[in-house]
Amino acid sequence: MDRDKKFAELMGDTAFALVGTDPISVLRLMRERDDWYDFAAKIGFVNVQPSKKKKVFVDSDYLFDSTGKIRDVAIKFLERKKELNV
Repeated sequence: MDRDKKFAELMGDTAFALVGTDPISVLRLMRERDDWYDFAAKIGFVNVQPSKKKKVFVDSDYLFDSTGKIRDVAIKFLERKKELNV
């Protein structure tokens, strides 16, 4: 199956297939999810500040990639959650 369509299927809307390999679009969509910080830990790390505010740091290898690397990590993350029924 096409990776863009797979991402769209897992996100529950075929409009998401338009995201393609754009890492910022994938991040925006994933950030809207309740499990954002869990996903963020897969692509960088989450730092809890003294003010209790969480900051997400994304590995630049994902941000500057145009091959869909971050989309593929999102697919694996979403498939795993689906398998676990979480």
